[in-house]
Amino acid sequence: MKTTVWQRLTGLALMNKLLSKVATGSIVVAVIAVSSIAPAQADEKKIVGVNKPGPQLSKTVSTPGDVPNHEIVQYTRLDSVTSSDPDFNGAKYIAYGQDDQVNGTGSHRGYGRTITQNGDEIYDRWEGAHRVTAKEGGAWEATWEGKYQITGGTGKFKNAKGGGTYHGMANADGASSNWEGRVQY
Repeated sequence: MKTTVWQRLTGLALMNKLLSKVATGSIVVAVIAVSSIAPAQADEKKIVGVNKPGPQLSKTVSTPGDVPNHEIVQYTRLDSVTSSDPDFNGAKYIAYGQDDQVNGTGSHRGYGRTITQNGDEIYDRWEGAHRVTAKEGGAWEATWEGKYQITGGTGKFKNAKGGGTYHGMANADGASSNWEGRVQY
């Protein structure tokens, strides 16, 4: 049986329409399937808290000698965390820091590890400035502020990201550092 050119073209057109519908349907099915197995995007939430500086685990002070009272201080400290967020409340925070200061005033930077109550960890890095002010009668007051960035973690915080700001104060009676920011995990 002989087919005309018109029949061939019409047949090809119908076939193309059919294949187009099948392909479109396959794409829709594929998108639905992929979206149902892809992990849901974590919501970003606001976090706030207070760190109470705890014991120094290590501290090394170097004096470069370039100007009077210039110190480079490297330390590791264990803080206690209080927060209205149950993921952070009751956690321990290990600060690995370095201060560059003259007469107690200068810059600081470092890394931190928050160890939550269930053992999962959150990692961050931070940097800022601090100032020590002498008061009457030999008293003193230290203030600091800066920014932090969450860089990951373990367990449920494996893909954590976010960041925020911190500020604090210390004197002979004690110290605390307030922080706030946003986190996604």
